[in-house]
Amino acid sequence: MAQCSPIKPGFLLAGHLAQGESDAELVEQVRSGQLASFGKLYDRHRLAARHVASAQVDNAADVDDVIADAFAYILHSLAAGKGPDTFFRAYLLTAVRRIAHKHNQAATRASVTGDNFVLDSKHVDSDQVIADFESSAIAGAFATLPTRWQEVL
Repeated sequence: MAQCSPIKPGFLLAGHLAQGESDAELVEQVRSGQLASFGKLYDRHRLAARHVASAQVDNAADVDDVIADAFAYILHSLAAGKGPDTFFRAYLLTAVRRIAHKHNQAATRASVTGDNFVLDSKHVDSDQVIADFESSAIAGAFATLPTRWQEVL
């Protein structure tokens, strides 16, 4: 197993200073209508959001959706004058966790019904092309069976 090198003190702070404005300044700019500033926040924090989303979702295909939903939620909040004033990353990662949890819950929901007629009725597709294909495919598969199996069926 490969060992990770320790993070140097001041690494995250140096990354913020190297990019210019602080998160709080960018948040204020977004609130004042400068949406390009939100792009800077996105670029600055998307990798952290991806890391958290990857750890939180049950289905890896949902990672990008969770990240997009979290950033969209925060942008909407900021545009409405709500959302974080400071600690943007903490706010974002909390949003990522909550949205990932909602995605996981939605994926595990099952439709339970007490109506037996729903379970006992068969679904008939009204598309004639599909019906013809299914009939010919079933007939072809039946014809390939040994005679003894055909007689049993």
